[in-house]
Amino acid sequence: MPTPLPSAEQVLLVPPDANETAWLGRGVVTAVAAPEGLTELQQLLVRALFVSMTGHEIDPTAVQAVGPAEFADGLARRNLEFRTRIVQIMLLCGLVLAPMPAVVAARLREFADELGVDDDIIAVAQAYADGALDLAGTDFARNGYLASVEPARLTTRAGPTSSCAGAGTRSRARNTTTPSRSATSWACGDSRSALAAAR
Repeated sequence: MPTPLPSAEQVLLVPPDANETAWLGRGVVTAVAAPEGLTELQQLLVRALFVSMTGHEIDPTAVQAVGPAEFADGLARRNLEFRTRIVQIMLLCGLVLAPMPAVVAARLREFADELGVDDDIIAVAQAYADGALDLAGTDFARNGYLASVEPARLTTRAGPTSSCAGAGTRSRARNTTTPSRSATSWACGDSRSALAAAR
């Protein structure tokens, strides 16, 4: 059962501190880790995203797993916008797996459901995990997700090219070119810059 959204009096509207960032890291890593663990690309991506968007570093190789319900309970004071950002971060870090294991796709759905987030791209991720690469590619193109990507980059298995974890999803999260510190958009920034700095 999804964790209820907070009331106007209960909602937390400040950027995540170090402790909450560590909690967010636990949820993201648990959601996207394959049975054999995070890939090197996922580790790089998680490190870069979190330090860029929150100002706090996490070590994705040292986090303790957390279940979907428990994780959602830890975000009980966060609103839908914030929770959606977290799911989008999870999706970004999961979609770099090629192919995405079905267990990861199912886990992403569980986390999203517990957070009360309904993002259409989760269904695409599940189809992708089931081996429907052509279907996923068609859906991405049909919805304009790849419109801003240079054609040459579509022939490689490079990492994410979007500047925002939520770019292209139907929740239509706004892209920004610099990290935002507001509670509802902290996870939206230029991940390409962060990745370049982390290399």
